[in-house]
Amino acid sequence: MKRAEALTAIMGLAIAIAGAIFLINGTGQGGGNTSGDVLSFIVMIVGGATVVLFSKKGIKYGVILALMTLSISTLISNLYYILNVNDDIGIIFADLYIIISIVIIYYALSLIFHTTSGSAKAIICLGILAFTELFPTLYKFYSVDSFIPSVDINIDKLAYGIVHLIVIVILTRKEMLLEGPKKRLDRNSMALYDGRCTSADCYMDVNDLDKILGESEEGWINYSSGPIESEKEINLHGTNLGLRLQKWKGDDRRHLAVCMYNAGSYTVPLAFPIESIVPDSEDRSVIRKIRIYGKDGMFIDILVKNYKDEPKGYLETFKMNFMKNKD
Repeated sequence: MKRAEALTAIMGLAIAIAGAIFLINGTGQGGGNTSGDVLSFIVMIVGGATVVLFSKKGIKYGVILALMTLSISTLISNLYYILNVNDDIGIIFADLYIIISIVIIYYALSLIFHTTSGSAKAIICLGILAFTELFPTLYKFYSVDSFIPSVDINIDKLAYGIVHLIVIVILTRKEMLLEGPKKRLDRNSMALYDGRCTSADCYMDVNDLDKILGESEEGWINYSSGPIESEKEINLHGTNLGLRLQKWKGDDRRHLAVCMYNAGSYTVPLAFPIESIVPDSEDRSVIRKIRIYGKDGMFIDILVKNYKDEPKGYLETFKMNFMKNKD
C-alpha cells in the first residue's frame, strides 16, 4: 500500500471511529445526543467508512470525501443547536461553525471541478474550525489554572477539535496535498521547459556566430536521401543540446532544430523554419544575444559568450588546452 493510500485510510478510520465514540458517549454540541447530534455522528461514521473504501481510488477522492463529511456533520449539529437552544454565546459560535462548514463544502465541490487552488484553503478553514473548538479549553485552562476542570467544561468541543486536528495533520502531509490549477500549470510548464528547452545558463561560442548568421559556408554536411539536403551543427555550452542548421529539399529557407549535440540519432524537441536572425547589436564585438524568429512571432533567444573566457572545470580546461596545442 502506498503512503498516500495509507494516510487516506487512516484519516477515514479516525473520522469513523470518532463518530462512533461520540454516538456512544453522548458527546454533542449540546452536551448530549440530540437528534442533530445523532445525525451528525452517523454522517461521520458513514463518511469515514467511505473514505477508507475510496482510499485506493486516489487521494483526491479521499480528501474531497473527508472534507465533505466533516463539514456536513458540523453543519448539521450546529444548525440543530441554533434552532433548538437559547444561548447567545453558543449561537454566535454555532454561526461561525456553519459559515466555515459552508466554505469547506464550497472548496470540496471546487476540487471536483478543478476550480480551486488545491486543498490548501479548505485545510486553512479546518484549522480555523479546530482553533475555535480548542480555544475555549485552552482559555479555561489558563483562567482556572487547572487542566481537568477546563476539559470537563468543554469536553464536546475538545473532542471535535482533536478530530479536526488529526485530519489537518494528515491532509498537510506532502503526499496528501492537492495542487490547484495555477500550481499544476506552473509545474507542468517547468517540466516542459526543462525537457524541451535550453537551460538558462547555456550559450553559444562567439566564434560560431558566422555559422548561424550565414556568413560561413563551411561545415555543411550533404545528404543524398531524406528530406534534408544538408545540415551543420553548432554546440550549445552549458547543456547537452545543440543547434542543427538545416537546408530542406525544395525549401529555400534555413531550418533550425534544437536536439542532442553530436549524436547519431536524436529526437527533436524544437524545430522551425528560420524567418530571420537578429543580433542585439550590429557591432560583432559586443553581441551578447541573438534572437531567432520563426513563423507567427515565435522566437528563441540564445546567449553569446566567448567560451575561452568562461569558467571551466579541470577536464574542460585540459581538453581546451589539448586541442589548442594540437592545432
